[in-house]
This record gives sequence, C-alpha cells and structure tokens, in this order.
Amino acid sequence: MENKVSTKNAMAIIAVALVSFSGIMAETAMNVTFPVLTRYFSTSLNSIQWVTTAYLLSVTIMITTSAYLNKRYNTRYLWLASLIFFATGTLVGGLASNLPVLLIGRVLEGLAAGISMPLMFNLIVQLVPRSKIGVWMGIGSMVVSLAPSFGPTYGGALIDTLGWRSIFFILLIVPIISLLLGWRTIDNSEETQANVSFDVLAFGLLSVSLITALILINQLENGTVNILLLGSPLLV
Repeated sequence: MENKVSTKNAMAIIAVALVSFSGIMAETAMNVTFPVLTRYFSTSLNSIQWVTTAYLLSVTIMITTSAYLNKRYNTRYLWLASLIFFATGTLVGGLASNLPVLLIGRVLEGLAAGISMPLMFNLIVQLVPRSKIGVWMGIGSMVVSLAPSFGPTYGGALIDTLGWRSIFFILLIVPIISLLLGWRTIDNSEETQANVSFDVLAFGLLSVSLITALILINQLENGTVNILLLGSPLLV
C-alpha cells in the first residue's frame, strides 16, 4: 500500500490540477480572439495584447510568492483562494464591457494560476509515495505543458459559434468540479509558520521591474521610448 496513491490523495491533486490546467488554457485561448476584441472594444491590437500580457505578468509575480505562501498558509486555504480568484476573474472577464474590466478579470485569473501551479507540485511531493513521485511529477508537468496547446482550439471553436464571452463562461464549470473533488480530500492538517517573513522590498522591486520592462517593450512596438521607463528596470 505504501507504493500506491490513495484515491483521496489523487482527487486532491486533480482538484488543484484542474485550476492550473484551465488557467493556462485560458491564456492561449484568448490569443485567437484578438481580432474580434480589437473591433469590439474599438482599440488597437497593441492594447488588446495586454489581455495576455497582464495575465502572464500576474502569474509570474504570484509564483515568486509561492515559497512564502506555502509556509504561511495551509494547502486548503491556498486552494480555496485560487478557486475564488479564478471564478471571480473568469466571471469578470465574461461580463466585461470595456478593456480595463477585461484586464482586471485576466489579472485575477493569473493570480489563481500563480497559486495553483506551485501548489499542485507541492501536493505531489506531500501526498505521493517516494517511489511514485517521478510519475506524478511527469503528470503534473504534462498538465502545464499540454494546456497551452488546447487553448487555441478551445478558443477558436467557441469564438466561431458562441462568441468570445463563452470562453470565460464555460470555464466557470472548473471551480465547481474542483470544489466537488477537493472539498473532502484537501485538508488543513499540515503545520504553518505564523512568523515566516516576507521580503516586501524585493517583491516590490521585482514587480516594478517586470511591469516597467513590459511597458517599455510595448512602447518599442509603437516606435516610442520613455527614458524614465528605460532606466527603471536597470535601477531595480
């Protein structure tokens, strides 16, 4: 029995993996909607690209906090937080009437993916027997690597039939399934460290550096450069 993964533990990992998979898939699914969104929001393609850029930025920034979050909060709390962020962001994105609101939804989805991806691998290490960790790590990596390839197909099929908003609304099924699978299988028994420190300065500098670098790249596409932005990442 020591070499087998229990049904309870498998369901706990799958519950978190669903959020990771859906979050990543949603990122590439939106790429095929750019021409439609450009017309719908009456804006430039350069602005619409932030639908993807804002998502990836929030994922990257959130992942940098994963070590602190896993020490400070238990698995169940982080899983529920990722569900709330994902469900809220997906609903906001689906109901968005303008580009800023859509970007808010995408940022919330990115926060969910940034929490769930490291959490999935942490659960594998915690719950899977040592002899099976390699197999389950491979499965977890497959979830992360295959999700982007499904996104364009998923988005393309829906945008031609039900419209771009359906890309978000259909994904609302995921939090429900994850909640059903994980409610009784993901517990809060592990110990947390209440006194663990968080390097706010380093986190702030990293965030500023990433944001300014992306804005700078975005400006270069338009043929303009802000000198202040050019110096910010270097100073950080």
